[in-house]
Amino acid sequence: MARVLISGYYGFGNLGDEVILKTIITALTSCGEGVELKVLSADTESTSAVFGVEAVPRWNFWSVLPGILWCNYFILGGGGLIQDRTGSVTAYYYLILSLAALVFGKKLIIYAQGFGPVKSVVVKRLCGYIYRRAKVITMRDKGSAVLLSSTGVGIDKIVVTADPVWAYECEPKPSAGQVNRGKGKYFCVIPRAELTHEEIVSIAEAVDGLSIEYGFNEAVILPFQPLCDTAVSEELARYIKKVRPVVADGYQKFGDALNIISGAAGVITMRMHGVVFSLKAGVPVVGFGNDNKIGTAIIDGGACPRAWVRRIEVKQLGARLKEVMVSWNAEDSVRTDKIAEIQRLAKQNSEILIKEVCK
Repeated sequence: MARVLISGYYGFGNLGDEVILKTIITALTSCGEGVELKVLSADTESTSAVFGVEAVPRWNFWSVLPGILWCNYFILGGGGLIQDRTGSVTAYYYLILSLAALVFGKKLIIYAQGFGPVKSVVVKRLCGYIYRRAKVITMRDKGSAVLLSSTGVGIDKIVVTADPVWAYECEPKPSAGQVNRGKGKYFCVIPRAELTHEEIVSIAEAVDGLSIEYGFNEAVILPFQPLCDTAVSEELARYIKKVRPVVADGYQKFGDALNIISGAAGVITMRMHGVVFSLKAGVPVVGFGNDNKIGTAIIDGGACPRAWVRRIEVKQLGARLKEVMVSWNAEDSVRTDKIAEIQRLAKQNSEILIKEVCK
């Protein structure tokens, strides 16, 4: 019997990370009754209800330790968990858990991670020590693999795949309370809490201008992580003056969010997974922000490089989205081929996981 404890940024309501967890659980449950699962979560009630697994409170040492002792596989699952751009605390949390798993003789699996940026020498050394002892390592992009190898992890030990969200299959389904919108009759904005006042005003102006030009009367703002992004979404809504802004509160279930994105005429997103969902749905998208993973998702998905708008270019958002929309159909065959290839790579995460755990 394989007993698997899954750790990651789960239970915080971040749509992208919750989908990553879904891909892990889907892969492992395909193995049948020979696998038992537990998930470390910040919201155990929600995680258990959504995924049908036992959830362990991630901040409670006296719950986490028994979970580590119980398992024989410890999965550090998906996303940019090891980085110190926003501080080292998060990196140390995941590394200490991974080290504890190794100390107690558990098999460590690194699943579809992005790595870095990491400036701390201590974090780098600790990461190198731990990851060299991992049973399996998959990285979601080549840049992360190269950065990880600089910590002393052999490049031959790392399998470069792609973000598992590329391989996630879910048909968009409107919720019972979904506003009845026509397909392609609104623009969608996926913001982050870090938006400045100037950026909020510029995004609102871009949405107003494009909506009027295309004859729309509504714009939808979709907070991917409501706990962090709802306040800035509501502020953005106040600055959208020429059409009716709708903050999609309560639409964070997978199918609901995908329904909103797939129904849009175009998307402006500060979330990398917003780029992924848009490209998978065939919706013109502009990624806004300085995070390289946004640019990587745009290029990997076959979109025009100009679809990545840095923060210093915020005044160009409306023009760039219109430019992307105009050239969208002409680039369709390129995107189709690129997305097929990256989906193939993304599926390898689950294939490798199944091969290791379900043997």
